[in-house]
Amino acid sequence: MSYQNERFKSFSSVTQQIVAVSDTAANVVTSSPHHLTIQNLGTEPVYIKLGATATTSSGGFSYILPAGTTANDGSGAVANISGYVGTISVITASGTSNVVISNG
Repeated sequence: MSYQNERFKSFSSVTQQIVAVSDTAANVVTSSPHHLTIQNLGTEPVYIKLGATATTSSGGFSYILPAGTTANDGSGAVANISGYVGTISVITASGTSNVVISNG
């Protein structure tokens, strides 16, 4: 069996989903993954908050994922989160963006 990402090689299963993100916060992961990767596929920055509802104000986010130049061009930022247990929420300041989430 081949693996897209060697980081996930030891996991029994890996899930991947594309999630639309808007200016209304949404929980994207509520389980306890061993490892999580989130990449911004869109043209709007995406704010990520661990353990609470994401906002774009100071202190309302744990990470900011800068956008790509054009949608799906692969240049959007990536967050790698290992060992975190809990809810992860995402939001944009305005407009919409897509993120791809892989966890296992």
